[in-house]
Amino acid sequence: MTVKKSEGKEKKLVGRPKKYDSGSEAVKRRNITVTDPGWEGLNKVIESNNLTSKSELVELIGRDNLIVLRSQELLNLTNAGEIPVLARLRSLTTKTPYMRSIISFARLVMLRTGVSKGIDYDDDQFIEEIIIEAITSIALRDYVYPNNNVISALADTRWLIFRLILSRSKIILEPLPKQSITKLRGDTNTILNKEVCKIFNSIYHFSINFPSEYQIYEMRMMESLTWEQIRRILKIRGVDLTEDEIRSKNHQAVEKIREVWHEIDIEEMQIRSDLDEIKLKKEMANSLSIAQKYYELITSKDEFTNEKYWQWETFLLKSMTKAKLDLLLPEIHHSWVHRKIDNEVDRETYKEHSFNIMENISKLFEQRLIMQLEKLKQKLKLCGNKRKDIQDVLMNIIPLDIPEDYFLGDRKYSEL
Repeated sequence: MTVKKSEGKEKKLVGRPKKYDSGSEAVKRRNITVTDPGWEGLNKVIESNNLTSKSELVELIGRDNLIVLRSQELLNLTNAGEIPVLARLRSLTTKTPYMRSIISFARLVMLRTGVSKGIDYDDDQFIEEIIIEAITSIALRDYVYPNNNVISALADTRWLIFRLILSRSKIILEPLPKQSITKLRGDTNTILNKEVCKIFNSIYHFSINFPSEYQIYEMRMMESLTWEQIRRILKIRGVDLTEDEIRSKNHQAVEKIREVWHEIDIEEMQIRSDLDEIKLKKEMANSLSIAQKYYELITSKDEFTNEKYWQWETFLLKSMTKAKLDLLLPEIHHSWVHRKIDNEVDRETYKEHSFNIMENISKLFEQRLIMQLEKLKQKLKLCGNKRKDIQDVLMNIIPLDIPEDYFLGDRKYSEL
């Protein structure tokens, strides 16, 4: 909300405005109906715009001297270019297959940490709050450190959700002895289990049956190209799309891959000799092997130890830099929830709750971000010039139980 200040007029300090312009337009008593939250909210608007009364506020709005913007419009207006990752986060929060996988991932982590005992829909509000906190924290970090190089907003969100849920469950990750830290590697000779094989087959069948839709998915997830690189390549080829449109098409591709996944009978899959399939499997072999280890970890019946949680985080961090693994983890979470819920009625209920969560996240995320961003900007005005001062301000706005250097990017990739 911004005020158009008129030149040559003094704003009254107290009382209701009585006349306007030439003095011939006197105010009249009107009746309006407003809820209690709305009425209280007006006081905040009056204070933030340095006005004197609700009457003056209504008068200015009616005369178009005060512009009312929805939170979405305000965010677009004030932060275009300030938060490079924002467009990707906004795209993620819409009803995308990736967001559904994030919700399933949150339920999985809650189950493994003991925060929840099963697929409990009383957890929905907790999941909303955790996801909003994660993506808001990523956006604020990107505002302060716009060159932080968020390679995958999806992978960053997953990792932060993992850490936030561990924090809520009072699980503290104790440092592992150096000799027990093992690097995460795939084995290209691994025999894939049925679940991971089915995911691969879904991607392969999508690639040969929908080649035009596959090209964006391939460039992004198989070749690690940025959205801007994809946009430029497509433009050279005569297809002029915005980055938002490209992301939307990628989401549609994932939806089709999952449609194929649902059509494949896992018991009837056979080894094929298709050269294209062999080639794709070789390209994905390392990531498929790591994805299988991840699947075995999350579905293990063993109680999780400190070392197991560290292993889990290692997979999540690896997916930040390995695009193929980044594309496989959401499909594993999709597969996990379908194995967990084995009848259509319960799956429809699960889907409905997921859509409701997505709806609420989409509405609340930008409101939360605007509020937190304003606090951040006010504190940055008064902070010192040292890097540590700026870090302290950021971490004070987003109080995470995560070492600040770790949150800001130093995540020990060399140990993976």
